[in-house]
Amino acid sequence: MLEWESSESDRAFIEYVIYQDGLEIGTTTDVMYDVTDLPYNPSCYTFNVEAVFDEGVSEWSNDAYACITGFGSVDGYVMALQTGEPKEGAMVYLDGMGELGDPFTYTFYTDEYGYYEGDVMVGDYDYTVTADGYLPGADMGSVAYDTYTSIDFYLDEYPDP
Repeated sequence: MLEWESSESDRAFIEYVIYQDGLEIGTTTDVMYDVTDLPYNPSCYTFNVEAVFDEGVSEWSNDAYACITGFGSVDGYVMALQTGEPKEGAMVYLDGMGELGDPFTYTFYTDEYGYYEGDVMVGDYDYTVTADGYLPGADMGSVAYDTYTSIDFYLDEYPDP
């Protein structure tokens, strides 16, 4: 939703013209305009508004930006290093930064096949994996828009005391 302050003028107001990346996308007589269905674009869209009066138009407004991020998917397996057996119930924790600078954390658990999966915001993540009786595993990975990032983990058992 774009919103702006009304244009002050002695001239008779007709309408506002809304521009996206320099191209006209619509008009309104209100001080807001709903822009919907913007596709993924982390490098941002630029919006401007100009007021149309009976005796001409205003200068364009200051730039307003909309940066649209999205989701990618992560998946993989968690297995015992020595036996290759799947680790059911292992916790896969992702801690990272989305591509627009927002922090995100996610937690997934493995199924009976040692498999985990889920959707996460596009960005860079530190993975930490834990399972009862095993040393933690760690890795790093980047998740891209609308793709799968697969990382498998092989956990070593805690040493006998």
